[in-house]
Amino acid sequence: MRDRTRRRLAQVTRLLSGRITLDQQRELLVITGWLTALHG
Repeated sequence: MRDRTRRRLAQVTRLLSGRITLDQQRELLVITGWLTALHG
């Protein structure tokens, strides 16, 4: 599960570095928080 979580975090980081709306940024930051909590 840690490998999968790490891959998703990397994917979210790539998405955050692109052009996104404020709503998308907020959603991605929430997802990042949950993934970080899962990763431990």
